Amino acid sequence: MDKNQEELLGQTVTKNGLANGTYLYGTSRKPDEIGQHYMVFTVHQGEIQGAVYMPRSDFSCFTGTFEDNQMKMSIIDPYDGTRYNYAINLQIPTTASTNGQWAEMGLQGYHRINTISQNDQKILDTCS
Repeated sequence: MDKNQEELLGQTVTKNGLANGTYLYGTSRKPDEIGQHYMVFTVHQGEIQGAVYMPRSDFSCFTGTFEDNQMKMSIIDPYDGTRYNYAINLQIPTTASTNGQWAEMGLQGYHRINTISQNDQKILDTCS
């Protein structure tokens, strides 16, 4: 794959979901807040792999994709392996940011947290 194809693929993924990378989202703007829900996951070419958790509690791994302006996930129960389907609507930006690039897409009801802790990475590694 040449550089132009990689750029085009990156743009396509960004328009249909989140760009390739590692993400942490929470129902709180602050990491590791008791009683709040968090998702740590990686996106690679539209495929998602990660975990949902609450601090100082267990976590559930999931896989997913971006479809129909949603992040569609298959969450695996950590105790019996049962899979549960769940979807979160994407927050799609309607305007470009100040630098002329499209503003970043988000997840409805969740806030992006830029710092991924060692514990978040450990959880993510377990689910990979």
